[in-house]
Amino acid sequence: MKLVYLSAHYPPNFQQFAVELSRQGVAVLGITDQLFSFLPDSLKQALQDHRQVHNLHDTRAVLSAIEDMARFHGPPDKVESHIETWLETEASVREYFGLEGPGFEQTALFKHKSRMKECFKAHQIPVAEGLILHQGDQNAALEFARSHGFPLVLKPDCGVGAEGAIKIESERSLVHHVSRMSSSAFLEVYLDGRIESFDGLTDQAGNIVYCTSHIYSAGVREIVSQRLDFTIASRVTIPPDLWDLGKRIVSAFQVREKFFHLEFFRLGNGQLVALEANIRPPGGLILDMMNWASDINLYQQWASVVAWNRFTDIGESKYHVAHISRRAGRPYLYSSEQLWRRFPQELLRIERLPKAAANAMGEFAIFARSESMTRIAEIVQAVHRLAE
Repeated sequence: MKLVYLSAHYPPNFQQFAVELSRQGVAVLGITDQLFSFLPDSLKQALQDHRQVHNLHDTRAVLSAIEDMARFHGPPDKVESHIETWLETEASVREYFGLEGPGFEQTALFKHKSRMKECFKAHQIPVAEGLILHQGDQNAALEFARSHGFPLVLKPDCGVGAEGAIKIESERSLVHHVSRMSSSAFLEVYLDGRIESFDGLTDQAGNIVYCTSHIYSAGVREIVSQRLDFTIASRVTIPPDLWDLGKRIVSAFQVREKFFHLEFFRLGNGQLVALEANIRPPGGLILDMMNWASDINLYQQWASVVAWNRFTDIGESKYHVAHISRRAGRPYLYSSEQLWRRFPQELLRIERLPKAAANAMGEFAIFARSESMTRIAEIVQAVHRLAE
């Protein structure tokens, strides 16, 4: 099997996917925007071949690079990146070479908020009421606002996660932002609730072979705009209603041989409302958190699914694992060294995040693991406590 891996070098923890594919006997053909000499040795050894392109958004350059490698190795069998940014590039490669997997039509469901909402509604998945807006649709926006009230959320119709989302609290603000739109956008009712995720992996037939759930202390938009300290914590047990809705969305979006990251709001009355579906691993180091929670290697397990359609681990969650953020320059009471001494059994890793992730995630990430969520809460309180 020959698999084209887009952005094989980034993010750094995802390099392990290529390493594990190689161990399964898959010929990994890597495409990056880096010189081969700049790649880590472990990745160099995992790649059967490599081509550098100046920009992975340049579809022609990517296709040309793959054609060049195909002259030596034959046409590819699969393409993957695990990153939402390159979904459309993946679709181009699949359609050009006639490969199985999401093409442009299916990819549009993942990339366009309006299409995603349509799919949710068609399968009786609860969602916030929303409206697709095009340039100049101020009257439609105002009519929607008068029907549903404020606050509202305006976000790019085609975008990644909460990127570009704006909370709208008045007609004046709504008119201002709609008048400045340069492309289509999606306007929806603002929901106040806790974010819960349903994360996992499917086999080649679309069966869920691994899943777990995480609770977020705040949404990405709030974390970035308010520079919040935040926590992402995994659960040992998935609530039945989350499992039911998550399984239905995985089926509705025909997720096969892929990771998924589904986000929901848990409202004050306990109801779950779908926020969005991402057909990729959750961001940051959450995949590593999933490994720590279940004592599993999901990099290896995914490679096994790709190569042989085999998932060889039980994959049961055993621990609560938390990603606890810290921001540079904030006067925290305890230093990293003091935290290690206070929680030697629970702390797993303390590291500085790459600059590209720091704005959203904070400059530092502290990871802790425990069988007790109460103990996790104690650690979070200590990590975030400020000096008086």
